Amino acid sequence: KSIKVILELSPEAASELPEHHSEFFEFNTRELSRDDRVHKNISDDTKGVLVTNVKNAGWANLAGLQIDDILLSVDGKPTESIADLKQILETISTTKPSHVVLLVRRNIMTHYLEIEPTW
Repeated sequence: KSIKVILELSPEAASELPEHHSEFFEFNTRELSRDDRVHKNISDDTKGVLVTNVKNAGWANLAGLQIDDILLSVDGKPTESIADLKQILETISTTKPSHVVLLVRRNIMTHYLEIEPTW
């Protein structure tokens, strides 16, 4: 007797996920992986991108952004994917606002961080 089993695709490894480096604000991000969600206890309904690097003394660092923060939104616009983040940052680089507000999840807390760039 044979048993038919349908296997799901294996989740993408973190190294295979889209990444972004923000030259001006000096931080790196990538999409959340299945491993991130499991090891950091992040629910599937949490949408955002993972901060993977923050340059010392850069704008993001001065605002308080940290490695392993989950960037939920920028200036009130959701960052559910790297594509979203790129589009938002491109708009910001064109409009050059006096301040930029980041909403991040750090462990179980959420924080608002404000960047006041000098363009």
